[in-house]
Amino acid sequence: MSNLREGVSGMRPEIRRSWERSSLCGLEPASVIDLPYEPDLQAEERFLRAAGPVLDHVGDFLDGASTSAVLTDGRGRVLRRRCPDLALTRILDSTQSAPGFTWSEEYSGTTAVSLSIEERMPAMVSAGEHFLEALRHLVCAAAPVVHPVTRRLQGVIDVTAENREASAHMMPVVLQAARAIQERLFEDSSITERALLAHFLGISGGARPIVVLGRRVELATPPAARLLGIDDRTLLWDHASRTLASGRVVSEALTLADGRRLNATFTPIEAEGRNVGVAVEIVPLEQRAPISPPPAPAGATPTPRQETSFLGRSSSSDYLRVQVETLRGELMPILISGEPGVGKLALARGLAGPGMECVLFDAARTDDESEAALLRDVANVAGSPGKTVIVRRVGCLSARAIQALSSIAGDAEESGSRLVATLITARDRDEEGPAGMAESFGLQLVVPPLRERPDDILDLVPYMVRRRGAGVHFSSAAIQALMRSDWPGNARELDALVRMLLTRKRTTDVVLTDLPANYREGSRRLRRIEQVERAAIVRALTEADGNKTRAAELLEIGRATLYRKIRSYGLDLDATTG
Repeated sequence: MSNLREGVSGMRPEIRRSWERSSLCGLEPASVIDLPYEPDLQAEERFLRAAGPVLDHVGDFLDGASTSAVLTDGRGRVLRRRCPDLALTRILDSTQSAPGFTWSEEYSGTTAVSLSIEERMPAMVSAGEHFLEALRHLVCAAAPVVHPVTRRLQGVIDVTAENREASAHMMPVVLQAARAIQERLFEDSSITERALLAHFLGISGGARPIVVLGRRVELATPPAARLLGIDDRTLLWDHASRTLASGRVVSEALTLADGRRLNATFTPIEAEGRNVGVAVEIVPLEQRAPISPPPAPAGATPTPRQETSFLGRSSSSDYLRVQVETLRGELMPILISGEPGVGKLALARGLAGPGMECVLFDAARTDDESEAALLRDVANVAGSPGKTVIVRRVGCLSARAIQALSSIAGDAEESGSRLVATLITARDRDEEGPAGMAESFGLQLVVPPLRERPDDILDLVPYMVRRRGAGVHFSSAAIQALMRSDWPGNARELDALVRMLLTRKRTTDVVLTDLPANYREGSRRLRRIEQVERAAIVRALTEADGNKTRAAELLEIGRATLYRKIRSYGLDLDATTG
């Protein structure tokens, strides 16, 4: 990585960022071009209907100029190519620049197409700026095509030539072509989509948080996009659907996932005599002082239920959220176990049903006398209805105290309350605490460590930034590096890192070089199932003499999937062939 930083020090910032991302994806400048191939292009029919004639026009314009025109989808997969020059056609075929091949950055490194996708901006990449040496005899210019209504990236228009044929006119050509495609996309849009865009443009002036929602459209002003997370958008959709059904203007006070309060006015949008969408005008409120709860016993900490939801997009987090929603209406005692800092307390608080008060106790550092006092206080609170009693770190209790706590949990259920206990487990070992701990409770939920759910970092980092009132964004390369880290301290360690970075980066984005060295390079240890999978891939590659196509057939997975796994497990790409 240090050699890479020296090599890119004089490059344009966007080229430097792309080289860093390419390196993180496992590419080397000397890597051979080996792109995923997906020949089925039928799903892009609507986009091709709008973009195809424009590409044909560009191809006619380039006739005799030894320059090609290429159209890709939003992932970089080549949909269509126009190249009137036979010599250049042979060169493009040799570099897999043909329909069906995917030119995303993780496979092709730095190109004009990959830059347009990653940075959402027009890009021109000259010979020496290509990450792969195999492409450094080419110059390319590209522009992203963004749908004028949905604002989603639809694809990229690119022109490519050999170095000696490069022209200053390449960038103006792709910019005009991208605009022409966007105009045709607007003309091809439904009446509903046009109505929603027109309404959005009419009300979105200034710096107000505004969102327009339709069945296939979501438009938001920058203040709204910064304010709302994934869970918050789901909340807005729930209220917007009711507005669509009723056809009435509704104003409601809402609470976001991070606890902030706002007023939202939902206004139906009409087109051709029917409601086709909803405009949402948002007014953030000052944080209100919490209502004081009844006095709690000594040693107990009353805590509001809505601190935050259990964030994350991994399958493990999805499963835990489903379990919480299912169990919230029940009162059975629950044990939540996991390593320190994984989010056990957040999950426990989420189990409190509507109107229930959370009361928190901590069993750490208890002796015989303090154990007895703790059990008395827990029993007193759990004996009254409407309480969710959380006892943290029950592994510190004696076996006798655990039995007593189990009895209190049963009494709490009969009184209309619930007892939730959290247990700290050690890394790669069974849970700590007295034998039979899990059997003392009705159900056990296990929160996996962060290293086993790296996708959750995509949601945790933005939440941790917003919680501290910062407007900083983490670059894609920085996030990818964090996802590769081992996180022995789990989400608590991630939060500490974000807090440290924000003390230095309050107004500018966090990029890869801002991370401490041990996080920049990534150190995620493989889980047992990943170790087994990696060993199977090595055996298949060995049996296939390094041929990835044959190895993929032996493993019964797609070639592109195998290629990604080879990179993610750090296998030697030079020892493999096509």
